[in-house]
Amino acid sequence: MTNIRNSILAFLLAFLPLVAHGQVMPLTGQRFALPLEDGTTTQAVILNAPQNCLHLVYATKTGQLIFLHVSQQHPEPGPVPPPPPPPAKTLHVAIVHDPAKSTAPQRQVMADRSWREAIIAPHSFDGIIPFGLIDPNTKKPPAGLVPFLQAAKDQTLPCLIFLNENKKPILQINMPNSAQAILDLFRKHGGQTNDHTSYQLRKLRRRNSRDGGKNTPTKGLSESRLLAQAI
Repeated sequence: MTNIRNSILAFLLAFLPLVAHGQVMPLTGQRFALPLEDGTTTQAVILNAPQNCLHLVYATKTGQLIFLHVSQQHPEPGPVPPPPPPPAKTLHVAIVHDPAKSTAPQRQVMADRSWREAIIAPHSFDGIIPFGLIDPNTKKPPAGLVPFLQAAKDQTLPCLIFLNENKKPILQINMPNSAQAILDLFRKHGGQTNDHTSYQLRKLRRRNSRDGGKNTPTKGLSESRLLAQAI
């Protein structure tokens, strides 16, 4: 019985998609030969049923009448994911930090001016902002830096923050340990960098890699210091 049922289901899997797409008309009320798994055939008939279903009726070798109810309905497609947000027209970049929580490589990157100068208009680097900064005159955070300070809440410091042209955060992560990683993230989110700076950094890295640093002054330098040499 299981073998016969498997044969029927295999037949239907091949037949029903054609029916659903209008390529084959159902043999409603007409007998046809239904192949079975053992190589023999049996007489079967397909009948229309409510709710876009079919009834398949066939007889076994012993004369037993089998009645199968099969749906032609296809599962509903899942929800379409929303399109990715368009690249920001303007990126505002800043680092919110707590000196007690930064690592030595992070402090070295923060002190390096080269990656900041690689950020070109219309984008901007808005500074390295101490967490909890308060204007002594207003007793409040500086208005222009409030979006960065709010974006850094509940984040691991130092925090690299990208804001879009509406000063809404699009990236808030623990600051990378290399200048190159920051610039890669910046370009990934639609920012443009000084091509001369990027080219010089790649050139220095290739030269350092080619000779193992033996004949260049770049051996052992971090990404930040390599980038500083580029300009």
